[in-house]
Amino acid sequence: MGFFAVGVVVSACASVGHTWQDEFTARLEGASASFEEALDELRTETSDIGYPQTFIPLARTLSFKAELIEELDPPEGCQAVQEQGLDQVQGFAGDSSVIPRSMTPELERRLPAILKDEIGNLETLEREAETCATG
Repeated sequence: MGFFAVGVVVSACASVGHTWQDEFTARLEGASASFEEALDELRTETSDIGYPQTFIPLARTLSFKAELIEELDPPEGCQAVQEQGLDQVQGFAGDSSVIPRSMTPELERRLPAILKDEIGNLETLEREAETCATG
């Protein structure tokens, strides 16, 4: 899905009265999907020539997802969860842009686990978003 299409979907959701939690979760899920795509691409790459084609677009996509998260107005009690989500997505966006240049055999070996951890971190934030405004 292109950036324009994602923007249209997000705008459409916002216009029908979805809650902050719905919007935040959708944006985190979009970031998770980007990580999953990168993980799939890593499984099919046979040389480090593929790393720029995997991580440079991932950096761009995650930067866009971070902008969408930043636009949200969290309810009382959810500011910290939103900030964590923003930091998580923005941080890996920055890291993704340097991964191809800093590739080592150790990093290459650990990349699938790193991406899986990032997905797990976002899922944890999604669960926190379910309850932050209520308690």
